[in-house]
Amino acid sequence: MSRTHSLRGRLLGAMLAVFGLGFGVALASYRFEVHSIVSDLHARTLQAQAREFVAALHIRADGSLGVSLPPDWRRVYTARSAQFAYTVFDSSHRPVAWSPNLAAPLAYIPAGASRLGPIEFVGVGSAQKAVLAAKGPHGYSVVVARHGFAGDALADSLFEEDSEQIFVLVPFALLALGLIWMISGWSLRPLARASREAALVGPGRPELRISPQGLPREIQPLVEAVNGALDRLSRAYSAERRLTADAAHELRTPLAVLN
Repeated sequence: MSRTHSLRGRLLGAMLAVFGLGFGVALASYRFEVHSIVSDLHARTLQAQAREFVAALHIRADGSLGVSLPPDWRRVYTARSAQFAYTVFDSSHRPVAWSPNLAAPLAYIPAGASRLGPIEFVGVGSAQKAVLAAKGPHGYSVVVARHGFAGDALADSLFEEDSEQIFVLVPFALLALGLIWMISGWSLRPLARASREAALVGPGRPELRISPQGLPREIQPLVEAVNGALDRLSRAYSAERRLTADAAHELRTPLAVLN
């Protein structure tokens, strides 16, 4: 026995699948956008820190390196609980100065071809920090760092706060699915009417046909094929009746003579 299926159910299932796919893609895209925003925020913060520090570097008359930081930055780099830190490297990539809040200098990373290198994350867990390298004067370079970025936590926070707007679409999607169910039922009413008309066709009423009126264009070729089959059956049935009548007539004369 072949399995049957509901066209309305299939339509609703297809729409539900499309909605689920679209909703998943929207969430993934929004998640990626949030991470991009957070990464850009980190990069901009570190770039501003690096530019501020490079501007403070100068070479003294005796050829030694001097750092003329504003008072606010000096306090930041002195405080042991500060999130910001730096290390200055000479042309041989040896650390020559670092912020007092560091127990050991930061590791050297190249700035690359540009004046400011890309942001990198080093360490794990609470020890993780974002670092960025910048080129300074006379072959010096500086690596600035910021602790406590918690990029994933910040991204999760932004995602949770703003993704509520996406979930607002869920009731509207459910309403749309309900409307699709109702509209599909209304659209299938002509098929139910055609089924009733087909059930009335029989030997007693061979002239009846299925009306294509109101049927979808995709169904009309099937209806025309069925009506054509009924026409052929009707003609065959009529021919059979005529043949039977002629045979009966031809048999009457010999039977009458025998009697």
